[in-house]
Amino acid sequence: MTIKSKLFISYTILLIIFIIVSSISFFSILKWNETADSLTSIQVKSTLVENLRSMMYQQIALGRDYINDDLMSPNRIVEIGSFVDLKIKEFENIATLEEERDHYEALAETSVELQWILNGIINQKENSKKEFDKSELRQRLNEIVDEVSDDIFIFNKYYQDQRARSIDSSKDAGEKAVFLIASSVAVVLVLLIILLVLNQRWLLHPIESVNQVTQKISLGNFTTRVEDIQKDEWGDLALSINSMARSLQEYEIGVRNQERVLALGEVAAYTAHNLQNPLAGIRAAVQYLKGKRENDSELVEYFDDIIESIDRLNLWIKRFLDFAKPLQITKEIIDINKIVTLSLRAVKSKIDATGVNVSTTYGELLDIQADQILLEQVFSVFVNNALEANSEKINICTVMEQDADGFSIVVVTIEDDGDGISEKIKKKLFQAFVTTKQKGTGLGLSQAKKIIDLHYGKLLVESVEKLGTKIIIKIPVKN
Repeated sequence: MTIKSKLFISYTILLIIFIIVSSISFFSILKWNETADSLTSIQVKSTLVENLRSMMYQQIALGRDYINDDLMSPNRIVEIGSFVDLKIKEFENIATLEEERDHYEALAETSVELQWILNGIINQKENSKKEFDKSELRQRLNEIVDEVSDDIFIFNKYYQDQRARSIDSSKDAGEKAVFLIASSVAVVLVLLIILLVLNQRWLLHPIESVNQVTQKISLGNFTTRVEDIQKDEWGDLALSINSMARSLQEYEIGVRNQERVLALGEVAAYTAHNLQNPLAGIRAAVQYLKGKRENDSELVEYFDDIIESIDRLNLWIKRFLDFAKPLQITKEIIDINKIVTLSLRAVKSKIDATGVNVSTTYGELLDIQADQILLEQVFSVFVNNALEANSEKINICTVMEQDADGFSIVVVTIEDDGDGISEKIKKKLFQAFVTTKQKGTGLGLSQAKKIIDLHYGKLLVESVEKLGTKIIIKIPVKN
């Protein structure tokens, strides 16, 4: 996962938590506003009920005064009755809940009953010419007082319960909001801490690692590598730095080898100058003495050994000079099968002498751009090594293939069933002067590797000790 994706996911989580906290806060505020509106409505209705009770009590009190002749005119009673009717109608408009309307209807019925009683008292007193029973009228008013008190009490009790429920609901909503907001804030804080830790790992730690490695590389330590490689942009950068360090290491090795080769060239030139001429004189002298003592077979044998040693020393010096001097490559279009055939012809006498069965399997149309002389030398080296590895059979195969990038390459395999190569030697097989042969120089394989590299090819060795060796040479058709 890339750093961009990681940061996007982190910020998305933060945004979601922010939206949740905002939503909780918004709905909590709505709930509190709703509760406030409900409490305000309850307060208004409670006040209206108290006004109704006050006016109805005032009606009853005036009715009593009228009965007792303390009130001469019933106009005030009628006026208050009109106000009560208006309040009752007002209450009808604001009563919304079913239970509330039930209480309203009960109070309205009590009000109607009160109006009916008062109207009866007024009519009876005004139209009756005889005395009427005042105690009975007072009794009826006392009864209506009890009904009004009961209805108002029930109304107040209902609104008290409504008020308590609204307060409890608001308190519960507030507690839930506080809990959820506090939890969300805690989650955000934890997430921020995690993000800080992850940013330390995603950004600061890789920067520190890359900085340390680049400092070491700048000081010439090309073997150092970025170890903690993540699957993100820093991982890509780490791979690039490791690749750069590997390339610099290979370049450094190449420079050192080149310096070594140049040093060897100077040594070779000095050695050749100081040894070849004296050796030629010694060989000529021994050859002369051998001609003088032809009848002494034992002495002639000694002379032959000296001449052979001088020839071998001259061959070693020649190979040393060939290895040390820069190779001059001249490419031409040539059939790889022809080069293999010419290399086999160069070692034909040795093949005949050892009796090894050499078989070839040639592919078709294997023309490549290459230096014929140098490649003949390469194939001769590998065939010669196979002959000297106590092989019974050697198989050489050529074929055309496609590499990973779709380019045409020629593949030559040289496989034997000889002694094979030990793991110890295999690790440094192409280094100069590495050999297991008593009379070998250790320069043949190094020279072969150099020639293959000049052709931008690849040289692979598959070998199991005492089972045989397989050499795979891959050369681009165009290079």
